[in-house]
Amino acid sequence: MTTELKVTFTANPGAQEDFVKCQDPFPAFVGGFGSGKTAAGCLKVFGYMLTNPGANG
Repeated sequence: MTTELKVTFTANPGAQEDFVKCQDPFPAFVGGFGSGKTAAGCLKVFGYMLTNPGANG
């Protein structure tokens, strides 16, 4: 069974966008409360899983 999911997310310009687009093996996003760390991290994991089918999140 295949499920299609459409997610629309635009990273905030600056650190959040840089983190999401970063290709380094061990990126880090440090920021204060409400800076979007969790959202950016989730988006990065989802993107990885979509480009690497069968990967464990």
